[in-house]
Amino acid sequence: MDFTPYARIKGKRMKVDLTQIIDDVFRFQINTIGLKFREASTIFIENKNDLEHSQKILKHTDALLFKFTLAVINLEFLWQISDLKKPLDPVRLNQELYEWNNADSIIDSLFLESTVIQIRSFIDFAQKLSCICLGYTKPIDGTKDFYKILRRMDSDKSREIEDTFMKVDESWGKIVRSIRDKILHYDLIRTNHDLRPSIAGKHYEDFGQGLSNDMFEFLIELCEDLFEVKWIPGTLEQFRSEFNR
Repeated sequence: MDFTPYARIKGKRMKVDLTQIIDDVFRFQINTIGLKFREASTIFIENKNDLEHSQKILKHTDALLFKFTLAVINLEFLWQISDLKKPLDPVRLNQELYEWNNADSIIDSLFLESTVIQIRSFIDFAQKLSCICLGYTKPIDGTKDFYKILRRMDSDKSREIEDTFMKVDESWGKIVRSIRDKILHYDLIRTNHDLRPSIAGKHYEDFGQGLSNDMFEFLIELCEDLFEVKWIPGTLEQFRSEFNR
């Protein structure tokens, strides 16, 4: 199977090597971040010495990191596309009557929608992992139920977790949920052209980058809230040495 799709630029085709992009993302971003987060979960499990929940914590840690990885890869696709594309001709933009036949922006829309959906899923997975770290393993029926569960626990840790999620839900998490619900249930993201597809006044890749940065900061807070392990900048080896591992 050929994993190198084409995008059209002014009548020509550009080839984007998706496998190379994925390799680059893993080499420069995902491996260090993901392995440090997973190491923190292992430290938490060892300190807690709770065999009943240890495998569930690791399982849902891996699931959360999977969603994080998918979001970052989709964002990198957006950046690669924007780097390869030249500014569009305003006259030509006005000739595109519908979103579905807009050859200049539909590939951007594809990866923007995928980025938003994966980030929203990342938040949902973070809720599940949070509950498991608190010892709650039953299903969660949405965000409202998640907050009810935290408030019933009424511990210092559950309150810290609630504060962290509230900050997310009141800022970038609200934006992600709104766009995700829109594109999944009732409408399209309407392309606003400024010689590049844009949303909320930003080009798609810039908008996605802001969300990705927020997601990374959220991951660091989760590391400290859930696993009670301080996030250490740098390599995995530096992270491990800080905890004598």
